[in-house]
Amino acid sequence: MSKPKINLVLVSYLNTLPFLEGFNCNPNHGFNLLFKTPSEGAKSFFNNEAPIALIPIGSLIHQNEYSICTDYCIGCDGAVRTVGVFSDCPLNDLERVYLDEDSRTSVLLVKCYSKSRP
Repeated sequence: MSKPKINLVLVSYLNTLPFLEGFNCNPNHGFNLLFKTPSEGAKSFFNNEAPIALIPIGSLIHQNEYSICTDYCIGCDGAVRTVGVFSDCPLNDLERVYLDEDSRTSVLLVKCYSKSRP
């Protein structure tokens, strides 16, 4: 009898493809891959639906019970262009920004950006 597969959450975004390629190269990897949005993946991880997850750093802010199990991540050493604010008027004239709640990290980045604006 084979061992049951371990649930592993991956975010369903393009930047996860390098991780996915590693799993595709080894079809006997032993994981049940679950593809979710960043917020859904974090919920699954913290609700113990998956013991391992690739989740955004923003989801760890108010959490105490987790450990980092590898040196690998989706990261950047330089400018990040994955979060965009689009408007028909100058950003300084905006009174309200509507955010996609699927990515807490994106929400936090927009909040940081708006606080740094003069």
